[in-house]
Amino acid sequence: MPRSPLVCGGGVGGLGGASTTYDNFDTCGIGISIGDGDQITGNSIVDDQAVPTTWYGIHIGARKAQTTPTNTVLTDPPNTATGVIGSLNRYGAFAPQLPTALVASGRTTLAWNESYPLMGLPIAGYRVYRDGHPVANLLVGSATVPANLLSDAETGFETDIAGWTAGSRTTLNRNSGAGAIGTASLALTSTGSGQISTYSRKLPVTASATYTSVASFQAGSTPRRIRAGLAFTTASGAVSRLGSANNATVDATTDWTTSYYTAQAPAGAVDVQVFLMVENTVAGEAHLLDRVGLVIGSSTEQWTDPTAPAGSAIYQVVAYRAGDGENSTVTTLIVA
Repeated sequence: MPRSPLVCGGGVGGLGGASTTYDNFDTCGIGISIGDGDQITGNSIVDDQAVPTTWYGIHIGARKAQTTPTNTVLTDPPNTATGVIGSLNRYGAFAPQLPTALVASGRTTLAWNESYPLMGLPIAGYRVYRDGHPVANLLVGSATVPANLLSDAETGFETDIAGWTAGSRTTLNRNSGAGAIGTASLALTSTGSGQISTYSRKLPVTASATYTSVASFQAGSTPRRIRAGLAFTTASGAVSRLGSANNATVDATTDWTTSYYTAQAPAGAVDVQVFLMVENTVAGEAHLLDRVGLVIGSSTEQWTDPTAPAGSAIYQVVAYRAGDGENSTVTTLIVA
């Protein structure tokens, strides 16, 4: 006998998540967190509000759980969803982590931190909603990194690769045929076995400031673990090289994979550089990188609303992961 599904949220008052089961569901018509062979069929989930608040028709698997219901029957007859923000079905287990620190500047420009990828499924991009309706899909990420300390040429490689230095067993070239943003990128080619890397030019450090580096990578032939990092230099020339420990950031041969790293400038540091790495390469292997950023703070994504309303608006941002496009939990900001 199949167990009855848990009814949650129903689209009522749901800006940040359902009001049941300890916030384990996004707002939905029906939610189910455990079970095998449950039948959820013939339901119609409708949100007819001018500003919809229901994200999904059926939420399968609590988003904070490491397991999901099995053999769930969703057809015969099928379910339908009308007016929901996201989609009919939402599979919550292993969902990406949400974007954080969403803020608005001048009512029209949003900025936020990168989402942290999990389970070897990197973040593919971000979706932005206004008042429950989609307004932007940022494939890879925003076209520019907000408050970037690097120049446009250094971050996008559209004209040259000036300002970049090769690390050990690495040669650098400009690739004019592929870019995460634009049409060009920086190509790192391995001359041996092991890590390859590159450094940006040195920039003066603000004492005790927190810095974030970010870059998007693409594999030429063989996917490898990629890492963003920072290199700090003292007045005596001592260098501290720091980098992301996230094992989920592995580049692909088709899409672009983003890595980021945040750290506070150590005592005595006078210069900082972006330090970007690809691990375990072999001779002749190439990897591309683009959309490079270095910021004080941690916000490396932004979007400006070209048709922002004069009155208040509810903005919502989700990250979606590579592969199946599954959304993260929603980050919400009300701009009054």
